[in-house]
Amino acid sequence: TGYHAAAFLRLRTGATPTTEFEHLLLKAISSSGQQGRAAPPPFLTFGNAELHIANPARGLPITVEIGPHGMQLEPGESHIIPPPWPSSARWCPSAQVGQWKSLPIFSDQRGSLLVFDGDSGRHKGQVTVAPSNGQHVPAGSIAILSTQQFEANGESAYPLGDRAYALFLDVSASLLLRHGDITIMADVDARPRLEVDGTKIARNADGWLLAAPTIVRLRGDLGGLGDRLETKVEHPAMGESRRTPVLRMPDGDLAAPLDQLPQDGHFGMARISVHAKNQNRALYRYRFWYWPSLRELCDDGVFDAKLIPPNVAHASLEHIHLGSDGRLHMSGDAPYLRARLAFAVDESIISFSFPPPGVSMFVRTSAGEETAIAIGSRLEITQDRLASHVVIRCSDQSAAIDCKGEIISDPFDKFGLWHRSFAALSTPGPNDLVRLLPRGNEEEAHELFRVGPNPEQLQTTTPTSRSSDSDRQSRFEKLIAIKATPAGTPTSGFTAMVVTGDRDGRVGYGTGTGNAPAVAIRKATQRSRLAMVTVTRHRNTIPHHVEGNFRDAYVVLEPAAPGTGIAIAHPVRAVLDGAGISDVRGEARGSQSAMDLTRAAFAALGMFENHHESSAEHRTRGKLW
Repeated sequence: TGYHAAAFLRLRTGATPTTEFEHLLLKAISSSGQQGRAAPPPFLTFGNAELHIANPARGLPITVEIGPHGMQLEPGESHIIPPPWPSSARWCPSAQVGQWKSLPIFSDQRGSLLVFDGDSGRHKGQVTVAPSNGQHVPAGSIAILSTQQFEANGESAYPLGDRAYALFLDVSASLLLRHGDITIMADVDARPRLEVDGTKIARNADGWLLAAPTIVRLRGDLGGLGDRLETKVEHPAMGESRRTPVLRMPDGDLAAPLDQLPQDGHFGMARISVHAKNQNRALYRYRFWYWPSLRELCDDGVFDAKLIPPNVAHASLEHIHLGSDGRLHMSGDAPYLRARLAFAVDESIISFSFPPPGVSMFVRTSAGEETAIAIGSRLEITQDRLASHVVIRCSDQSAAIDCKGEIISDPFDKFGLWHRSFAALSTPGPNDLVRLLPRGNEEEAHELFRVGPNPEQLQTTTPTSRSSDSDRQSRFEKLIAIKATPAGTPTSGFTAMVVTGDRDGRVGYGTGTGNAPAVAIRKATQRSRLAMVTVTRHRNTIPHHVEGNFRDAYVVLEPAAPGTGIAIAHPVRAVLDGAGISDVRGEARGSQSAMDLTRAAFAALGMFENHHESSAEHRTRGKLW
């Protein structure tokens, strides 16, 4: 009857029973709900450079065990899995403790390369480390995780901690993976999808806040419908939705302009859908948060927009204020707290978090709550509990971080979040300080906090942040080449090569790609430092005659007397200079490509390891001068 239905709905929403019948009904509801519904399994997500295990929002409370530690996850909660990542986790419904089930993570059954959606963070599949056919990855923005170093489309993965590596990619046509000595070619599923050209400012659980969106592009296999499609755009500031035909652009892409989006008005969710002409059923959908007239977030923390939306929730803003120029600014007097931008939308508060100028530091609990910590704090960090729960955000993306004597030159992602774990800091070492180096300058370094197994046993002395003049002079970094790669290729944008050395026998090179020259150079510099090798020297020259080649480039090097100098092509000279070799004769033949000559020079220097101890002739040549 209607009475029974109304009572059932009231009790399901948490109402208190008032009659004997409602007491019995509530007991039946609770009993059937616990016994008749199986708990859905947890799943993996990857976001903010951290791997999480999450309980579905419509699930039941579950208990999860990762190694020796257990925790309870309510529906919709997640827990960070700190490096080193385990092979599996155990879980069971909290009401049925002891009935354990296994969730594979990096086991052989799951594969050694996990693939996650780059936007939502949800786990999408895996790639088996074997040269087999039929392996697939989704097209678009993805993140690949592994417990071993790997490369994808020529780009090396970033270390996130102890045996943890990740790489973000935007794939469209092919994906070539190198994992150890195994090469894997994965097919890219050409799933239809929409991509909006615009500047990504921040994101929350419902999507990105985009600035200055200009065009929506259709990617993937559209089944021959490209000439018969149109886009429908909706936004609260528009009043009514509008449709625009999908056109084929000069570069071959199918796209539709977004000039119908309003340039002023309320903040809200923009929804884009693709339809066949004169049809109401949507084929594909995309949505993002849209602040009309917002162009970008300037480096000094200013939201560059002509107008501020009338639904800004001023009472909910944190460390963001209205400046005298009529624009919103991040406060510069709260460098260790997180800024919050908020809007009122349909009786709800929609918010985004930003790293303000300076550094923001937090300790994050397993429930996701964050507590701000101040400069100079002493933290007890253990690998089991807080290894990756310390969060550092910095608006100065050119800053470096010094952890136990290791300077990480490129520690922050585009949103200022440090993408590495503290797992490596859980063991005692000569330097338990974590320092920030603004603009990479050690003379401006200051202490963030100290790390140790026991705060009472930490040293009270602060190591000097200044390096000696000889140390600064010994560093060597040289940009060898930078070139634009063709549009539409897996690595479209810019490719840079950098040589780094200590002028004391160690030198390395690295390449990096990015959508801007600065990004490519930064990646190349970081990789060159990680790839430094030791070169055999004899005083200021080389021990003997060597030759090396790469593709069509050939390099010949001969030892020379003191004061000779280095008379050879620029890329080879940079490699020798970085290693501290100042007197060499030689020549470069064949291809004059700077990148090929650099690799040929390293191939030549690598011959010392193979021949220096075994060839008497070479040892004699090295002493002729």
